[in-house]
Amino acid sequence: MILAFDVPVVKEAQDLAEELGVKIFCADIIYHLFDKFSKYIEEERLKRKHDAQNKAVFPCVLKIAPNCVFNKQNPIIVGVDVIDGVLKIGTPICVPGKQVLGGRGMRANSGVYRDWARDVDWK
Repeated sequence: MILAFDVPVVKEAQDLAEELGVKIFCADIIYHLFDKFSKYIEEERLKRKHDAQNKAVFPCVLKIAPNCVFNKQNPIIVGVDVIDGVLKIGTPICVPGKQVLGGRGMRANSGVYRDWARDVDWK
């Protein structure tokens, strides 16, 4: 990243920076340069946060709600209460002492959570 204050940037330097992936900020007024730089940093921070959000797993503790087991086989559809933590779409769900079930899809707006499970005894 290059901050160019009150200096011209020649075409060759712009081409080389573009080729190397270097961002050049140019301005004749220092406050404008600062504003451009601050805006770029904030956009990059939000972009990285959004990218990491899809990879991060937010732990939670769930309890299957009584009388809310709609389907016991593939796909398992149950109602749950979130006891602790944060439950988001795509969160892997597991039974303590068992393997990870998957947590492929969840419809949070209706309160019905869908999960594709294998080899789990739901008694």
